[in-house]
Amino acid sequence: MNSELSEGIYVIPDQLRGVVYGNEIHIFPRKALNEYRCKDCVHREEGYATINAYRKSWICKQRPKEILNPMFSNQIIFYAAPYYGKPCGKFKLKGGEK
Repeated sequence: MNSELSEGIYVIPDQLRGVVYGNEIHIFPRKALNEYRCKDCVHREEGYATINAYRKSWICKQRPKEILNPMFSNQIIFYAAPYYGKPCGKFKLKGGEK
């Protein structure tokens, strides 16, 4: 598809969103709140999900794990938050509301 647009501002209806890929603009329907995933949450950060973890992984800063072994009580670990994970009750949309 090879259509030309003139320079300017274009209004996208509220039920749609636009994403720029290189010199293309892709238009998609907006997600309903139940379609969001952990990757869309402000609390998802890099951190440690296991004791003495070698590498950081994506974790939820709002869901710390309880460490029962007193040898490791100085470590702070969290539950994993993979990009495809369903959001929990503490979900907060990046740059938005909930």
